[in-house]
Amino acid sequence: MFDLEQQAWDLGYHPDEAPLAAWSRTDPRPIVQPGFEFPVDVWRLMGACYTVFFSAMAGLAAGSGTALFMVVISALYTLIYFGTGCVLARLAGPQARSPLEQGVPLETWTGPMERGAVYGQVLIVPFGIAAFGMAVMLIAWAA
Repeated sequence: MFDLEQQAWDLGYHPDEAPLAAWSRTDPRPIVQPGFEFPVDVWRLMGACYTVFFSAMAGLAAGSGTALFMVVISALYTLIYFGTGCVLARLAGPQARSPLEQGVPLETWTGPMERGAVYGQVLIVPFGIAAFGMAVMLIAWAA
């Protein structure tokens, strides 16, 4: 009823023909280690958004030492989250400039994206979080 014939696919890798010595640093093939490929401005804007949010929350919680402590702990978790990513990204060595900084669209799985589309997709959540923090602080201030 079912034809369960297995097909052998030749993917170009043959372990017997490619000894480990061929994969040494003298190999002429370039080592490609793509980074985040975002411009530095994206990371600065994201950091600014989180700074606005935590500043607003700190201003809101200034009357309570316990609440302020929770805001500080949350800000430290965020700093550790982004800091760890930054450290790990730098382990690969120097990265090429972002395609967006060179005036070229960013290549993604779904096709090329222009600068505005990349900024919109990446920064919509941080901008929303910053706006939420400011709105909560303004409501508390008005009340």
